[in-house]
Amino acid sequence: ISWLPAFGAFFDAQSFDAQSKLRMLRALHDHGVFLSTFRTNRNHLVRESNGLLALSLTLPEFAGSSSWTDISLQRLDQEIREQVNPDGSHIEMSVGYQWLTIDEFEVTAALIENHDKRLPNADLADTLHRMYGFLAGVLTPGKTFPQLNDGFILWGADRMRSTAEKRGRVDIAAAAGNGAPDWRSRCFPNAGLHVMRSGWRSDGHYLIADAGPYGGPHGHEDMLSFECHAHGKPFIVDPGAYTYDRNDPYRNYFVGSQGHNTVLVDDCSQVRRWRRQNLEPSVDDSTFGVWRSEQAFDFFTGRYDEDYATFALQEPPDAARIDDVAHQRAIVFVKPDYWIVVDRLDARMSHCYDFLFHLAPEVSVNSEEGLALELAHGGDQKMQLLGWCSMPLTVATISGESAPIQGWYSPDHHKKTAAATIRYRAQSDRELVAAWLLMPMQRSAVEARLDVAFDAARLRCTVRVDHEHNFDRISVPLDGSSDVQIERQLTHA
Repeated sequence: ISWLPAFGAFFDAQSFDAQSKLRMLRALHDHGVFLSTFRTNRNHLVRESNGLLALSLTLPEFAGSSSWTDISLQRLDQEIREQVNPDGSHIEMSVGYQWLTIDEFEVTAALIENHDKRLPNADLADTLHRMYGFLAGVLTPGKTFPQLNDGFILWGADRMRSTAEKRGRVDIAAAAGNGAPDWRSRCFPNAGLHVMRSGWRSDGHYLIADAGPYGGPHGHEDMLSFECHAHGKPFIVDPGAYTYDRNDPYRNYFVGSQGHNTVLVDDCSQVRRWRRQNLEPSVDDSTFGVWRSEQAFDFFTGRYDEDYATFALQEPPDAARIDDVAHQRAIVFVKPDYWIVVDRLDARMSHCYDFLFHLAPEVSVNSEEGLALELAHGGDQKMQLLGWCSMPLTVATISGESAPIQGWYSPDHHKKTAAATIRYRAQSDRELVAAWLLMPMQRSAVEARLDVAFDAARLRCTVRVDHEHNFDRISVPLDGSSDVQIERQLTHA
């Protein structure tokens, strides 16, 4: 696609003589033969097929152009239908690759519209609408995108808004701009992503939780991880991807569970990557995670019961797996104020559990009193993080460590910076239950309290804010159901 306009741009240059033109045309023809004969997969195949289609439509003089057009249209038709789930998410479960694939599909749309061609079966306009709808759904209050799995965010909300306006997609344009769509919290069931938001103000509260499938070679070990923004600012974040270099030790960190807001077992990561089927993603209309959204609250729960091990990109021959642990995580957003995160871990043997919370680089731990931490974004916006556990719990803050690697954030390719990671640690023989209160602080004097009791089926907590007679009682199921119950007791504003 870059060679073709270059050929036209160089055409009248004195040094671009007839022999040079012929050499370039021969190279273009050879490339057409190659692309029509061989193929890769996923977004690479879309890009290759767009190149073949552009070549065949621009230079119909080539003897193979007619068949190249048919081959490229058939491949694009198949990939459009086989790369995008019904909920609009791309099968690689990455916001970066969602954008990359959208960009390629936009090239496809321009080619077929400009040359009056049609795809055999796929509805490209509907596919792009669903894909942009997914991006609008996961957009943060600061008009940024969470860095889920591999991929680097190459485009932003401005491009999404301009494209939506051009195509008449009012709700997507509103989400990307300064408007307010008629929806707030959303679930993308095929991606297993659950978005809880207080509204569309730039200073709003936002959380996205992940219970989705692995997503192929670009997947991360981030099952049950989440990202949380308060007052429009990122507090707890996905640290990103940093590098694709398999020889760089930071590759393991950013892919493994140690680089996500989930749980380590005996210092070990989830290892879904070691299952071959997880490296071959496909369209799936299944539902991942349980979701419930009401006027008073949003609720999500998901489960991880696969193996843990010392993380490596490929399974070592002598790898020792931990296969007796099941992790159930539930998150309740008590609208529009705060979140309760509940973890239940069941095992047959004794294990050490690390609960990780990766902070944005701008966030500092202002104070620590027992298991209660005050987090500050730039010194002004604050959040309280309170921990509770059925077993003795310790807390530590780690930043910029290299042995072992912990406490890093990557905003872009080959860029990383030290950022605090909060690690709560507990030891348990069999069952362990933990709860975390994420309380955005509306006033500097606010001090939240968390009181917890639990049995085999439910965790019951009382959240008190600022006044003894103002409290919420939240009952959270521990069995994976959605039977959450909330009672609010407010005596004054």
